[in-house]
Amino acid sequence: MTDILWTTLLFTSVTLIVSQGSNKCGQPRIYENRRLDEKYLLISEFKDGDKVTYKCDKGYTQWQGRRDSTCFNGHWSSLNMQCKKKKCGSAGDIVNGKFHQDGNLFGDKAYAECNTGYVLQGMPFRECLDNGWSGTIPNCIASHSFSKPFHAPARASDRIREAAAVRVVTCRRPTAQHVMLNGTKHAYRPGERLLFSCHEGFHMQGNSKIIQCGQDGKWSPRPMKCAKIKCPSLNVLNSVINIVRRVVNTTVTVSCKEDFHLSGAKHITCEANGSWTPAVPTCEPNSVPGQCGQLPFHPNAFPRDGQLDQYKDRSQVRFRCIHGYIWAGGNETIYCDNGHWTSLQLICRKKKCGSAGELENGHFDYTGVSFGDTATAKCNEGYQLVGEAMRHCRAEGWDGRKPVCEVVKCSNPPEVPGAEMYGPTDDEPIRFGDLVSYRCLTGTLVGSQEIFCTEKGTWSASAPQCRGVVCPFPHMKFGSRSSWFQQSYQTGNSVEFTCNPGWRLVGARTVTCGTDGKWKPALPKCIRV
Repeated sequence: MTDILWTTLLFTSVTLIVSQGSNKCGQPRIYENRRLDEKYLLISEFKDGDKVTYKCDKGYTQWQGRRDSTCFNGHWSSLNMQCKKKKCGSAGDIVNGKFHQDGNLFGDKAYAECNTGYVLQGMPFRECLDNGWSGTIPNCIASHSFSKPFHAPARASDRIREAAAVRVVTCRRPTAQHVMLNGTKHAYRPGERLLFSCHEGFHMQGNSKIIQCGQDGKWSPRPMKCAKIKCPSLNVLNSVINIVRRVVNTTVTVSCKEDFHLSGAKHITCEANGSWTPAVPTCEPNSVPGQCGQLPFHPNAFPRDGQLDQYKDRSQVRFRCIHGYIWAGGNETIYCDNGHWTSLQLICRKKKCGSAGELENGHFDYTGVSFGDTATAKCNEGYQLVGEAMRHCRAEGWDGRKPVCEVVKCSNPPEVPGAEMYGPTDDEPIRFGDLVSYRCLTGTLVGSQEIFCTEKGTWSASAPQCRGVVCPFPHMKFGSRSSWFQQSYQTGNSVEFTCNPGWRLVGARTVTCGTDGKWKPALPKCIRV
């Protein structure tokens, strides 16, 4: 008897343990085009009643259904969230060409084709990615050899039609001031080229000396201009210059102020290449034996106490790093040694700012973490940035305040007359992905039964409607209808009542069928007199 009792207790205990363990769920299910939120990936076991949320894969966006799945009695509830491919729209317009698109959804491609007489310059296709079309719109450049147009791969080429004929056009001989051309014809065919040069004392504006007649009858590149050559302005410290003009063949005389002497040519001339010849001279202070002159240059440092024209022998000058840089080694002091400066070995490096901070529900994209670099805040899907997106690494650290990523919220869902609404409770904010569903009390639902809060803070669709709302037939004990006799009553229909002899009406004599399928006011009653 004792053995039987212990066996029964042991079996009961094992059954309870197994039952309790079976209520837990393992890893949530995997769905096509949807993925589990990152915060659940490292959790291997879930309790009964736990919820997990999903999001759409890269290149997809939610369009209906709930985002959550619940652990119930050891099993995950089915996920009814639906994701569809994102749209990219048009791939753009190509001058002298066009795109042939497989479609405008994520993963589709658009193939470029140039018109006859033009060749493609750039990528031959663009792909619809998560953030739009890849790359940039290519160019169609006129070809004097009339190369065959680029054809898309086989799946797009079926839609490409070759041009039936080439329109014959000509370009008129161009004219411009101070320009010389190597051709004498009055008209040129597409693809023909001209070489142009400028008159003496003028130089070409632009990178090309060659222009070409295009299929549209216009020369390219444009415009073709020649500008007057000028030499740089002269800025010689401690000098006296008798300059009036800086055009070609102008000669200038340079002389120095008192206590300074000329180092270089006294007379310089503006040449046809836009430079002074000989080189622009300088005015140097009259030196004293043993003294030092100009300080050595350091790109990231400067003398602490300013700069003089002359320094006595054995003078010392200390340098410091410029704003945004810090000392990283080397001697910061130099000495005047018998007319020569000792070597400046100071090393200055950019200050570092480190991390711009952890961004909850987002991240920073860095160009670097040193002085002058930037960090740009990016929020995860379903969150919006509040604050300045970009922070700059300054000498004192990252400027500004760290922004925050707040969850996208939607306004209260629209109410539908004659329908019940199911969704978040009134005291809960409505967030990205939250779902609201409608059920008509009477009549038929027209429109989307479910709408959800999108990543833009708007509802995925307009509210549905309940059409054909019918009120219960207006039965009246000890009375009857006195007007508006119908088989059924819809929203807006009215009815009038009267009581039988010996009975008195209590309530409104006339009632109307409301949008919620109820009589307004309530049906009256007949009581005995």
